[in-house]
Amino acid sequence: MEFTGERLIPGTQGLEDLYTEHMSRYLLAARLARGERVLDAGCGCGYGTHLMAAAGAVEALGVDISPEAVEFAADRYAHAGSSYRVADCRDLKLDTSYGLITCFELIEHVKEDTAVVNSLARVLDEDGICLISTPNASTYVAGGEEGDNPYHCREYEVGEFRQLLETAFAGVTMLEQRWIDGMLISRGPAAGESGPTDGEAALMPTHEGDVPCPSAYGPAAYFLAACTRRPAPDLPGVLRVAFVACTANMRYRRLKEEFDRRGRWGMNLDRELRERDEVITRLRQEKSELEKEFDERGRWAKDLDAKIEEKDRLIRELMADNERLRRAAAAAGR
Repeated sequence: MEFTGERLIPGTQGLEDLYTEHMSRYLLAARLARGERVLDAGCGCGYGTHLMAAAGAVEALGVDISPEAVEFAADRYAHAGSSYRVADCRDLKLDTSYGLITCFELIEHVKEDTAVVNSLARVLDEDGICLISTPNASTYVAGGEEGDNPYHCREYEVGEFRQLLETAFAGVTMLEQRWIDGMLISRGPAAGESGPTDGEAALMPTHEGDVPCPSAYGPAAYFLAACTRRPAPDLPGVLRVAFVACTANMRYRRLKEEFDRRGRWGMNLDRELRERDEVITRLRQEKSELEKEFDERGRWAKDLDAKIEEKDRLIRELMADNERLRRAAAAAGR
């Protein structure tokens, strides 16, 4: 299945961070899946449905509007406890209800967002939980040429997202998902609240013993809402404490590989520089020897010129003496 940007395909090179963002939500949901009938609305390739089935769900049904995605999910992410079917999340025609529903990164893909949340609420158990995520409009940056995602109809601010969900659910608890050294999902601050929130025990304290609040790591990249049909539900503990999905096997492995690659490049550069330094030293030595030889030959040439000039002088003197003797002999013969 080819990656187009509409849905994540695990294993696509260069999308390791996106995989971490998506899979961390499913890792959280998987902790709620055991013993539940689970509906994965907008399951895409099926990796999340498979994860929740493997976590002990009684039933894990993945639905998606794309027949290609459903076929891929059934082939690649088959599990004894999972099944997949083509369905429109704006009007789910299901004959059962579910104790856990996940709807991750779907709501922004449809214009009829109200129809989606109403459809999800209709198939949620009275005591069930529906987890719905969407990008934070104030921080979301798409990778398209125009700076937007062609598959998104819109993105939401936190107030807009809550308002949408409250049209269908009596209880809405907002969580925030942000990058730290992995992915952190935690409660956002309540109105007027500025200190640490629930889940601070999952965050590493400073050497002074202070525990930072989640917002200290920057704004949330995504909102994740825990929705219920009851107005004041007693949420499971996993949703009341911070949840961290570590990325040591992907994000930092890739960074280490890049560091190692640059280290090898640096070592090769050092070796090349040493080799060039050796060549430069050898050339300098040869230059010095040539200059010495040139100076010696210059001195030899000057000495030779002097000797030649001296011999020329002697020859001229001898020739002059011979000429005088010849003249003297000629005069004596007369």
